[in-house]
Amino acid sequence: MARKPYSFEKRNRELSRQKKQQDKLARKQEARKRKTEMESSAIESDPDIAGIVPGPQPLPEQWNNEKSISPKEEESITQTTDPLKEGE
Repeated sequence: MARKPYSFEKRNRELSRQKKQQDKLARKQEARKRKTEMESSAIESDPDIAGIVPGPQPLPEQWNNEKSISPKEEESITQTTDPLKEGE
């Protein structure tokens, strides 16, 4: 007995293949959507670069030269005791 040219098995395989293609297309679209969302949110909320503006940055307080050191303070800072000279 000859087989029919188009069987139920073939129909099921074809439907299964179409469903896989649709699922794959849906996954690709979802991945594209997630990727664009991640890129846009990453640019806006990166904590490492939050508050930084392009160009020269202001000096931190510790490097601010507004405070002047008196000559006496400068001498005390620059003077060092030499242990070899103390023994003489």
